[in-house]
Amino acid sequence: MGLSQQEKSIQDIAFSFSAKSNVLYENFLMRQPHRKFCANREELFQGLKIWENEEFRKLQGTYPVLFLRFANIKEIDYQTARRKSCQTLSSLYSRYQFLLDEGCLDEREEDFFRSVSVDMDDVAATMAIHELCFYLSRYYE
Repeated sequence: MGLSQQEKSIQDIAFSFSAKSNVLYENFLMRQPHRKFCANREELFQGLKIWENEEFRKLQGTYPVLFLRFANIKEIDYQTARRKSCQTLSSLYSRYQFLLDEGCLDEREEDFFRSVSVDMDDVAATMAIHELCFYLSRYYE
């Protein structure tokens, strides 16, 4: 199933935010049950083009957001670049620790979640984002 025009527009806007805009990006779309809910953060968006569209205002705070940045990985050797990539994924997972704490993962999923680390194997590294998206999708249903 393809994305609707509205979803494509949101995706384009979300990806256009720079790293400096991370707080805006996360607060616009992200629901965060493990900390204060990010809806009704109008003050962050007033004066921005996105806030002029009522449809986008209704969407603010409704989607889980994964923010990953690999720009700081500039290693010249594969092993170091791989370790830093794994560290980035591990840091991402720690932001979603509430999935473990709230018991919404089965035993296999908990094992996988805990396996995401700097030293994870290649299979875990390549599946980490996919698995986290699955966990979050189920959590927010």
